[in-house]
Amino acid sequence: MSRPAADALARAAPSFRLGTKEVFIPAHVVTLLHKPHQPPNWAMFQVPLRFSKFDLRDYLWNLYGLEAKKIRSVVKISPPENSRRAPSTKFMTIEMDQPFVWPEAPEDKEAWNQKMYQARERNQEKQWKQMMARSRGHISTTKEDAKSEARKSLRKQAEALLRGEKEWKNDNKVEEKPL
Repeated sequence: MSRPAADALARAAPSFRLGTKEVFIPAHVVTLLHKPHQPPNWAMFQVPLRFSKFDLRDYLWNLYGLEAKKIRSVVKISPPENSRRAPSTKFMTIEMDQPFVWPEAPEDKEAWNQKMYQARERNQEKQWKQMMARSRGHISTTKEDAKSEARKSLRKQAEALLRGEKEWKNDNKVEEKPL
């Protein structure tokens, strides 16, 4: 075999033994995480708890042609809550030959509906506060509504009507319909 052909074959095959697990329709999610203070030749992934280092290595090689030199694995245990513990999360960090640099965040985020996303976040925060107040036994009032200018104007008009300073008039002409 000629030397260039042997070099091309060596580049095409990984430097490790591939696994034999065949996955046709993956039922798992592997998420690449952005860690700004990490070296560019490292990458961190959130993987399912059942994933092993060999599974991630084969996954990256078969899908992206990426050879992972070293793989570190960490399982983050969730803190206990009231009556149960949330599921743990598994993270794997790989070391690569070629560095990967994340692209800069775009300045104009209008294409991603940033305003709608921020409005949704504010609305969710407001609903969360209302729900927490209800769970503590606080009844929500319309104090915020009473502070608006339209409500203040309506209140002044109603008080003037009750004191007799103004008379109720309706200038709208109603179209009379025959019975």
